[in-house]
Amino acid sequence: MQPSQQPSSHLDVARCNSRNEGLEERMAGDEISILDVVTRPATPSGTATSSLMDNLKPKKETVMSHKTKVTQDIFLNFLKTDSTNKVEGDFDLLATDYTNKLKPLGRIMYEWEWDITKFDKAFPLMRNAANFGKTKTLMSEKLIAGKEIGRKSEWNFVLSETNGSLSWHILLSKIIKKGMQNLHTAFSVKIVDKNGMQLLQDNRRFCDFGEHFRFGWNDFIDLENLYAQRGSFLVDNTLRIRVLFEMYADATQRDLESVKQDKDDFAKIVTHDLNRLRTATGTADVHLECEGKVFPVHKLILSARSEVFAKMFEATFPSPSSSRTKRSATAGGDNPPEYEQMVATVAIPDVEAKILEILLEYVYSGNVKPLNNPELLTGVIRAADKYELADLKSYCFNALMNFLNEDNIGQLAVLAHRHQADKNVRMNINGYSLRRLAELMKKKSFRDALKMEPDAFFPDDECM
Repeated sequence: MQPSQQPSSHLDVARCNSRNEGLEERMAGDEISILDVVTRPATPSGTATSSLMDNLKPKKETVMSHKTKVTQDIFLNFLKTDSTNKVEGDFDLLATDYTNKLKPLGRIMYEWEWDITKFDKAFPLMRNAANFGKTKTLMSEKLIAGKEIGRKSEWNFVLSETNGSLSWHILLSKIIKKGMQNLHTAFSVKIVDKNGMQLLQDNRRFCDFGEHFRFGWNDFIDLENLYAQRGSFLVDNTLRIRVLFEMYADATQRDLESVKQDKDDFAKIVTHDLNRLRTATGTADVHLECEGKVFPVHKLILSARSEVFAKMFEATFPSPSSSRTKRSATAGGDNPPEYEQMVATVAIPDVEAKILEILLEYVYSGNVKPLNNPELLTGVIRAADKYELADLKSYCFNALMNFLNEDNIGQLAVLAHRHQADKNVRMNINGYSLRRLAELMKKKSFRDALKMEPDAFFPDDECM
C-alpha cells in the first residue's frame, strides 16, 4: 500500500437546467480565460502495457491559439489570465487514454494531470476583505472523452476558492452524440508532488452524468493548510491535480466495476479501523520502548506487516504462555473476577522515537504525513529498510530526491546504494553525478563518498 492521505471534504452534486445557467454557476466570481495552448510529447502512464506503449507515439510539438483538443499521448500546456491581466498561471493537462487495452471491455480510461503554476497569484492566501464570500474560479480547457466507445463528450475541470477553502469539480459541458441522455463514469482525484507521488486522495466515485451536470468536492482542501505544507503540496509554487477518469459503454459494465469498488472500500474501512487500534492502548499486547517512550502495539498486526517484527516477537515470546492473562488481586463479592493482560516490553534501541512513530503510523494505516526534512527522511529510510517496509522506503527515497544538490549528492548516492533504492532513484542519482562530475570532483564530500563506495555513483546493469 502506498502512503497517502484522505481529504476531509463533502460531495457536491448539481444539475443545471440550461447551459447558460450551468456556466454562470461554475464561473461565478473572477473568470479565467484562455490565451493560447502549447502541445508537447508526454510519457504514457506506467499502467499501460509494453505493447500499448509502443503504439503511443509522441506527437510533434505544435503551437495553437485560442483552441485545443485532447488526443492520445498529448501534453497540453495552458497559459491563462483573468480579464484584468492581474492573475496568470500555466495549466498542464496530461491526457493519455488506453483505448487498445480497455475498448474490449466497453470502457475507456484517461489520466489527466492539471498543473497550476504561480499558485499564489491564482489563489492568494490573503484576499481583499471586499472579496470575502465571493468565489474565485479557474477552469480548464475542454477535454474530449468517450469518442472511442461512441460516447463523445466535452468536459472541464473547475477549481474554486471561497473563504479560504478550495473546491474541485468535473463538469460535463456537452454530449456530442445526439439522442444520448446519460454517460456512465467513474473517476478519482488526487494531489501529487513534482515526482508524481500521492499526497492527497479521494476515493474512486461512480456517477451518471447528464449534460451540464457537475460533480465534485466542496472544501476539498483548506487553503491555509495547503500553504502551511507548501514544501510538499506547492513545490515550485505549483499545485498538481491528477484525475483518473473512466467512461463505460453501458451501465452494466459500470455496475460490475462498482461491486469491485465496494470491496476496495471495505479494505479501506478495515485499514481505518486498524489505525484506531494504534491509539486504543487498552488492547495492546506488547510495548515497544524507544528513547524512554513507550508505544503500545499489537503483535499480530506488526507481524503481518513486517517479517522482521514477526521474527523478533517469535524470539521474544517463544510460547503462547508468554502473554497469558492473569487474575488480579481483586477477590470476593458479586462482581465477576477481574483480569489484566501481561504486557511484555521490547526495547527498540537502534531507532529514534520520532522515526518509530512514523513507522507505526504506516504499519497501521498505510499512510504517512508529508515528510519535508531530509534528515528525518534519511532516518525513516534506514528504519524502513531494516524492518522490510518496502513501500515506505520507496516513498521516502522519492521525497528525498526533492532535496538533491551538489552538497548532498555523495551522501544520497551512498544511502541509495546501501539501502537498495528503486531503479528510478538510482538512475536520477547516477545521471546527476555524471552530468556534473567535473564540478562535483572539486568537493571533498563527494570525493570521499566516491572513494568509499564507487559503485554507488555509476550505472549498474539494472540502471542501463
